[in-house]
Amino acid sequence: MTKDIKIKYNSLLINEIQASYSKIQDFLFWCPGGIGGGISLPDEGVPGHSGGWYGSKPAEPNCMNGAFSAAFFGGDDTPESISFILPEVEYGYFTHVDFFFEKTHAILGVLDGRGLAVNGSTVYLQESFGSDDWEVVATTNTVMEPAFIHISPSGDKIVIGEGWEQDVLVFPLSILSATGPPVLDTHPNTTVIPVNHYDAVWFNDQYLLVNGGLWPGSPYESTIICIDVDAVTGAALITDIPGASSGLAFDSDGNLITGIGYHSTRTGELKLWNAVDISDAIYNYTSYQYDGAEGKILAEEVLSAAALGIDYEGHLHVGGGQYEEQNPVELGFAVFIHSDVSYRVNANDGSLGFALDKSPGIGEYKTMSPDDCMDDSATFIVANTWGEAVAVVWNPDEVAQLGGTPCTGVIGQDLWYTCVIPNVQFYYSASIF
Repeated sequence: MTKDIKIKYNSLLINEIQASYSKIQDFLFWCPGGIGGGISLPDEGVPGHSGGWYGSKPAEPNCMNGAFSAAFFGGDDTPESISFILPEVEYGYFTHVDFFFEKTHAILGVLDGRGLAVNGSTVYLQESFGSDDWEVVATTNTVMEPAFIHISPSGDKIVIGEGWEQDVLVFPLSILSATGPPVLDTHPNTTVIPVNHYDAVWFNDQYLLVNGGLWPGSPYESTIICIDVDAVTGAALITDIPGASSGLAFDSDGNLITGIGYHSTRTGELKLWNAVDISDAIYNYTSYQYDGAEGKILAEEVLSAAALGIDYEGHLHVGGGQYEEQNPVELGFAVFIHSDVSYRVNANDGSLGFALDKSPGIGEYKTMSPDDCMDDSATFIVANTWGEAVAVVWNPDEVAQLGGTPCTGVIGQDLWYTCVIPNVQFYYSASIF
């Protein structure tokens, strides 16, 4: 028995040392010159990076002030927020992004926390977390106006929604390459799925939920379907949504959250479906009506529910912008809804009395605005599952970017321009609630 305890202890100790070394290695990759610029490692560096990657670069300013190291290693010194930029919008309105978590790949190097972005005909990998530099790792023959990019729970699969009247692409992480970027839409390992789409969320590595609607058209109805990406089959999951599509998210308990992206009176409504009900429906190929008994009201009039994310503490983050029909019109910020709300809603009958209370002082509802102009309807959310942060992605004021007077453009039009360089603002839970 003593021998077994020693073996177990040694195993745990080795795992702890490996985890610590991994963090140090990742930190060096994150801050190549080190905090003081005096760190040097062998020339081979991290897999995928050769030629003295660490020793040849000076210390990064963000590393020298300690903000990035605090963000990575955690503790009381974790910053309220950090920011960086995405690749320029070459086509359409957005550069979409998702972030890796605890995943290493021999070709791409250490991926922990790094972004994977898409716009136009290009997929980009962030050189290191917090970096403004992105390298091309894949292309497409088509020009995408991307709806989303999502990394599967294991990190082994990627899905891209190419946009309006285009396809959904599912492919393995292993085909991405900075030295020989593959052409995704003709690659033999890519699964091309012709399905209408607005947003998607992984249930697991096999099942993908896709929200797609009828647009343009009236009424603006949408449906969530569940796609088996291995068998390339699909079935309806949530039907008869009485409005345009919204974002999709699973909370920390596995409950599904979605809502209405546009409706004359219900824009920004959010509902929750219990995890057990959703799992049963997926595996038994059954569906629920949006206004059926299973869907519980979580919140009313929260922006346009265009983008949803859950952070590591279970808080729900909502991005988007409301329209002129809403009073007041809400643009240019992200909404944070405390995890207590979804817990309360799920535990009760779903009546409106258990839904979000926006009243000041209650502590359930908070807004954050990375855009000083407060006029940006391009805000969307990415939950950063590897660390203690959530990313708010937004297109900056196009007037100021073109050399004009800041905040003098048309309200809510920041997203309608190409050549915009989107910003990412990472918020940490300690700065939210």
